[in-house]
Amino acid sequence: MPVLIVQGKTDIQVDSSDAAKLAAANPHAQLQFIDSMNHVLKNTVIDRNENLKTYFNPALPLAERLIPILVRFIYSKR
Repeated sequence: MPVLIVQGKTDIQVDSSDAAKLAAANPHAQLQFIDSMNHVLKNTVIDRNENLKTYFNPALPLAERLIPILVRFIYSKR
Protein backbone atom coordinates (compact mmCIF):
# COMPACT_ATOMS: atom_id res chain seq x y z
CA MET A 1 0.00 0.00 0.00
CA PRO A 2 1.38 3.45 -0.85
CA VAL A 3 2.44 5.50 2.15
CA LEU A 4 2.96 9.25 2.33
CA ILE A 5 4.43 10.76 5.48
CA VAL A 6 4.10 14.53 5.71
CA GLN A 7 5.87 16.32 8.54
CA GLY A 8 5.75 19.98 9.37
CA LYS A 9 8.99 21.44 10.61
CA THR A 10 7.17 23.73 13.05
CA ASP A 11 5.20 20.85 14.57
CA ILE A 12 5.51 21.17 18.35
CA GLN A 13 3.86 17.79 19.01
CA VAL A 14 5.76 15.41 16.75
CA ASP A 15 9.46 15.80 15.99
CA SER A 16 10.90 15.51 12.48
CA SER A 17 13.02 12.60 13.66
CA ASP A 18 9.82 10.62 14.29
CA ALA A 19 8.79 11.10 10.66
CA ALA A 20 12.24 9.94 9.56
CA LYS A 21 11.89 6.81 11.71
CA LEU A 22 8.50 6.05 10.17
CA ALA A 23 9.94 6.44 6.70
CA ALA A 24 12.90 4.21 7.56
CA ALA A 25 10.48 1.48 8.64
CA ASN A 26 9.02 1.35 5.13
CA PRO A 27 11.54 1.81 2.33
CA HIS A 28 8.69 2.45 -0.14
CA ALA A 29 7.20 5.30 1.89
CA GLN A 30 7.46 8.84 0.62
CA LEU A 31 8.57 11.42 3.17
CA GLN A 32 7.86 15.11 2.68
CA PHE A 33 8.84 17.90 5.05
CA ILE A 34 7.05 21.24 4.97
CA ASP A 35 9.11 24.02 6.50
CA SER A 36 6.47 26.22 8.15
CA MET A 37 3.68 23.69 8.75
CA ASN A 38 2.64 22.61 12.24
CA HIS A 39 0.65 19.68 13.64
CA VAL A 40 -2.72 21.06 12.54
CA LEU A 41 -1.41 21.59 8.99
CA LYS A 42 -1.24 25.38 9.23
CA ASN A 43 1.66 27.72 8.47
CA THR A 44 3.25 29.15 11.60
CA VAL A 45 6.49 29.78 13.41
CA ILE A 46 8.22 27.54 15.92
CA ASP A 47 7.39 29.87 18.84
CA ARG A 48 5.05 27.80 21.03
CA ASN A 49 2.56 30.55 21.87
CA GLU A 50 2.21 31.70 18.27
CA ASN A 51 2.05 28.11 17.09
CA LEU A 52 -0.76 27.21 19.50
CA LYS A 53 -2.87 30.12 18.27
CA THR A 54 -3.29 28.29 14.96
CA TYR A 55 -4.94 25.34 16.73
CA PHE A 56 -8.00 27.41 17.54
CA ASN A 57 -8.36 29.46 14.38
CA PRO A 58 -10.39 27.55 11.79
CA ALA A 59 -10.25 30.55 9.44
CA LEU A 60 -6.56 29.93 8.73
CA PRO A 61 -5.94 28.05 5.48
CA LEU A 62 -3.98 24.83 5.21
CA ALA A 63 -0.27 25.19 4.54
CA GLU A 64 0.22 26.16 0.88
CA ARG A 65 2.66 23.35 0.10
CA LEU A 66 0.45 20.61 1.55
CA ILE A 67 -2.22 20.37 -1.15
CA PRO A 68 0.19 19.98 -4.12
CA ILE A 69 2.06 17.27 -2.23
CA LEU A 70 -1.17 15.37 -1.52
CA VAL A 71 -2.46 15.75 -5.08
CA ARG A 72 0.83 14.63 -6.61
CA PHE A 73 0.92 11.57 -4.31
CA ILE A 74 -2.68 10.59 -5.05
CA TYR A 75 -2.33 10.95 -8.81
CA SER A 76 0.98 9.10 -8.90
CA LYS A 77 -0.73 6.06 -7.36
CA ARG A 78 -3.63 5.82 -9.81
